[in-house]
Amino acid sequence: MADVSRNSLYRYHAPILRELREHQRHGPQAAHLKARKRAERRRIENLSLREHVAKLAALVDHYYAAHRDAARLLERHDRELAELRSKLATKPTPLPAPGGLGPTARASRA
Repeated sequence: MADVSRNSLYRYHAPILRELREHQRHGPQAAHLKARKRAERRRIENLSLREHVAKLAALVDHYYAAHRDAARLLERHDRELAELRSKLATKPTPLPAPGGLGPTARASRA
């Protein structure tokens, strides 16, 4: 557009070429391109976060199911222990007297 050959632009007009490249780097298209790249990065990050949320939800479900199973097992064991305790015929056992002689030993001494 300026009727200047590419070779002369590179050779004699290097400062103008630098400014042109700077303008291209920071111009409206560059800003649009940066915005698109940021949006793409956010989209990829959102997809990754959604995947992590899905995995976390599955993990929470797994641990909740394991908790319910453990609670049921504990309830069952508690019931079984209570049934066993109720079936035992426990009678009080007399303790020995302080002198080491129990009630049967005193009766035989007398």
